[in-house]
Amino acid sequence: MSEAEVKRLVRVRYTKVAEYQARGAVHFHAVIRLDATPPREDPERVAPPPERFTAELLAEAVRLAAATVAVPYPPVEEGPVRLARWGDQLDVRDVTCDGTELSAEAVAGLDRRIHHDDDLNHLKAVPHLARLVRICWEFGAHPALAGLRLRKWAHALGFRGHRGAGHLELRGARLRR
Repeated sequence: MSEAEVKRLVRVRYTKVAEYQARGAVHFHAVIRLDATPPREDPERVAPPPERFTAELLAEAVRLAAATVAVPYPPVEEGPVRLARWGDQLDVRDVTCDGTELSAEAVAGLDRRIHHDDDLNHLKAVPHLARLVRICWEFGAHPALAGLRLRKWAHALGFRGHRGAGHLELRGARLRR
């Protein structure tokens, strides 16, 4: 099936959360679902995808994508191209709706923006996370990285996610059960 045909049938929707662990690893959670592509006259309509687009098919697509995707880091100086990739630890699960709702209290995180160098002296975070925020702030001053707007997103270690219709972004947050 071509990509164009898939887009005519389904729309990918997702929510993502990046969790910055004390050990320095970025732990990434994503809830991904497929909806039927809505009709043009009702673009906000949400309906289940065609039957052949199962949870198992989506899980396999996620596994394949995680195994093959690589994103180049922005070059700062001459040298080899460095790539960001997914690690070996991938846990794909089917999430079912049980009628419970995620409340604002269930989401916590570092969401205090940094505006000045002095704000770095008042971070309320574990030392390792505070150091990562400072590094992101420093990188944000590098002219080759200006397009990434790292200083604006230093509180979230530069992860600004994706904003678009129907997408939820929780920067620098930890999702709790």
